[in-house]
Amino acid sequence: MTTLGNWSQGQIYKHMALAINMMIDGASFNLPAPLRWVFWTFMKKRMLTRTLDPGFQLPQKAASTIPSADTTVLEGLDLLRQAVARIKSTDQRATHPGFGQVPREEWDAFQLRHCEMHMSFIVPADSSSN
Repeated sequence: MTTLGNWSQGQIYKHMALAINMMIDGASFNLPAPLRWVFWTFMKKRMLTRTLDPGFQLPQKAASTIPSADTTVLEGLDLLRQAVARIKSTDQRATHPGFGQVPREEWDAFQLRHCEMHMSFIVPADSSSN
């Protein structure tokens, strides 16, 4: 496997693990209330039903969700497996940093779209170059 974009496979897995854990533990950041209203009113439906566009720049307050470049595939994958097991074991969901209070099903749908976008950067290695 190889990755497109700026992150390694390990970084992608770890970022998704951190984001999934944030669904339970809460975020270290929230958009200001007026922006949450804009997100909720104009962007929520699209973000829950369509593939997310790459390139969203996280606020500086969210830097903790950006994994270091030395994250290995095995480390990231182990963290992702732990996070998935954890989220499957509870209905507890924290406040979404962009949407505010949302039903669990919508939080889950958003996170699936978020993971889908990141996973799209992991592609089979080109075997024709061997």
